[in-house]
Amino acid sequence: MKQSVQLYLACAVLSVFMAACAASKPTIDLESLPEWVKSKPTQPGYFTGVGRANKVGTVEQYTAEARRQALSDMAQEISVNISTQSVMYRFDAGENGSSEFFQDMVRTSSNDYLEGFQATDNFETETYYWVYYRIPKDEYYRRKAERKRKAMERAELPYQEAVTAENSSDYKTTLKKSAQILEALKGYLSEETATEIDGKKTDLAREALDIIERSASAIKIKFQSNEINVNRGNTLPKSPSFTVLDASGEPISDFPVKIEYSAGYLSQSKAVSGTDGKIVLDKFRADSKKPKEFVTVTSDWEKLTRSSTRDIFVRGIFRRFKPTEYRCTINIKQPLVYVSADKSYETLKRSLNHQLEKRSIRATTKKSGASHRLEIKSERKKQGDEIVIQVKGTLTDAKGKRIFSKTFEKRMFDYSLPDKSDGAVYDKVKPEYERKLIRPMLDKILGR
Repeated sequence: MKQSVQLYLACAVLSVFMAACAASKPTIDLESLPEWVKSKPTQPGYFTGVGRANKVGTVEQYTAEARRQALSDMAQEISVNISTQSVMYRFDAGENGSSEFFQDMVRTSSNDYLEGFQATDNFETETYYWVYYRIPKDEYYRRKAERKRKAMERAELPYQEAVTAENSSDYKTTLKKSAQILEALKGYLSEETATEIDGKKTDLAREALDIIERSASAIKIKFQSNEINVNRGNTLPKSPSFTVLDASGEPISDFPVKIEYSAGYLSQSKAVSGTDGKIVLDKFRADSKKPKEFVTVTSDWEKLTRSSTRDIFVRGIFRRFKPTEYRCTINIKQPLVYVSADKSYETLKRSLNHQLEKRSIRATTKKSGASHRLEIKSERKKQGDEIVIQVKGTLTDAKGKRIFSKTFEKRMFDYSLPDKSDGAVYDKVKPEYERKLIRPMLDKILGR
């Protein structure tokens, strides 16, 4: 009974406390809110923006957050009209992918021209702070036009330098200068960016893209041998080597490339051409079970992109272009083994066939065309209380040159074998026979 009374009193106290908290929670009188807080205002001749922030932190912090939101709201009001002559239209048309990335960039850059905004009003309650900004449209467009004019002027010199570098096949400089053009004009990629250079109308942003695209496809890779033949499991007879060339066929020095092998990883996944434009790869083993694999070489576009610009937006443009791929074919001759075995070995033949299949080594009953010849001779004999199993394996190449020879011997006491048939005895020795004779012999076929 006493516990029930205590529980009742505790619940009553908690209810009173919660009611007090609810009563003290501030409420907003909607009637007292300014109209521009209730509904975003529209004013002819102005771009407007309203921002709201929770009143947490310092006054400077929440007023700065409200200001940021108001400017962002104002920027959203500024429409992005895509000119058919613009870089953005080119991407929007599907040549190199979606233009969403560019539209976001242009909207973001709209904030750059809002420094002429006017603080029209502000309002606050106990928990929130609002601010109302606006900027005259003619003021916005005037500032934007002035900024664009200066940006065009900044882009002219790197354009001329990019053209000069491209004509001299200096592709690294070409890409850097093209990046500088786009850095200067990135806020205007939804518009035409044409100017007059040497009496000719030239759209600088579009020209920059064309130069980048030409550069991506201009670099050539010439392999010393387009095909290399190798037996599976062996190291390549010669190192894959190639020369980096410009569009006119001249070697390019100090140029980064990316290297891939279709069957796995190489010790060199990236390299830089020497003074003669050449790159020699390390030899590697061809362990693939496929008849063909490929060494693919391209310009190291990611490295070129990063060295050309630190601007994340411009890097995004560069990554939309893909350099040309060049391939060297590795023809892998799969081993074909002629197996010769005496009749007494037949009970162990299943084990050999299993190991051959496991390594994807084909067996044949014909000597012609075989890459290797494998001869097995086995013998079972009785010596006193022991049963002795001897298996001799000899491996030669197609010309009969000995590669491997070994004799496996296993002794077992007669009384330890309940079943003394050939099948039972050979099953008993099979694991050790595979480990000591068959596996090492097949590894030799695969060059291990």
